[in-house]
Amino acid sequence: MAHVVAVFAVAAAVVALTFLFRMANGNPITRTYRAEYLRSIHSIAVVYALLIVGAYIASALRQARERESHVARLEVQLGEARFAALQSQLHPHFLFNTLHGVSSLIHEDPDAAEDMLTALSDLLRSTLERGDQREATLRDDLGFLDDYLNIHRMRLGDRLRVTMDVSPKSEDLLVPTFVIQPIVENAIRYAIAPRREGGQLEIAAHVVGDTLRITIGDDGPGFHANSERDGRGGWGIGLANTRARLEQLFGDQHRFVVADRAGGGAMVEIEIPARRAAAAAAAPVI
Repeated sequence: MAHVVAVFAVAAAVVALTFLFRMANGNPITRTYRAEYLRSIHSIAVVYALLIVGAYIASALRQARERESHVARLEVQLGEARFAALQSQLHPHFLFNTLHGVSSLIHEDPDAAEDMLTALSDLLRSTLERGDQREATLRDDLGFLDDYLNIHRMRLGDRLRVTMDVSPKSEDLLVPTFVIQPIVENAIRYAIAPRREGGQLEIAAHVVGDTLRITIGDDGPGFHANSERDGRGGWGIGLANTRARLEQLFGDQHRFVVADRAGGGAMVEIEIPARRAAAAAAAPVI
């Protein structure tokens, strides 16, 4: 109703202004105000309607963009919260298992337990320095992993045998922070530590096309031989969180394969996009 009243009011104003303009310029007035009003109101009503419709469409588009922007911000915030929750779950799990290793040495070898606590302190300091950092270079992540493995070497000695096969051009690529450590922890816990003879841990990283492939394998009994490690018994916090973090960061642009190796043992393979840190972004991955 308001728009109908507005159309009549606008038409009256337009016709009145038209008459005043003609009189001011000395132009002849051939129609009465009423006749001019009735002749003009239809076209004025059409123009008014088009303007109103245009305004409604512009308003609807603006509101739709605002809703999309709001939803996008909520999705980002949800993703950040979920990722932070996964990381906060991972760190206490790692700390608990390491402290358990320290406690097992306190009575057997107090000096080794003290050395392990010192190494753990250094490792935790490195962890805190990273803060909430989502990604690091593979070189930095492997450096953290080496400190972590040193703690287990103190406990397991020659029973823990580690081989590394990391291509130089993969070292500057970005990986999720602590992506390798929980997988290694899983292998040590289930495939190496329980066996009197220990076991072999193999870590490899290579660039394949535009993909970084990281493989962690062991010569233990395999996932299906140990129900705690396979999909039926659950992978534990470490592997489950690694899988969730990769999904959160890369969606369908990654692969996370957990399987038994044909020659015995277990294997975890990660494939993610090969991306360099910002400082080296200009250098192509070839």
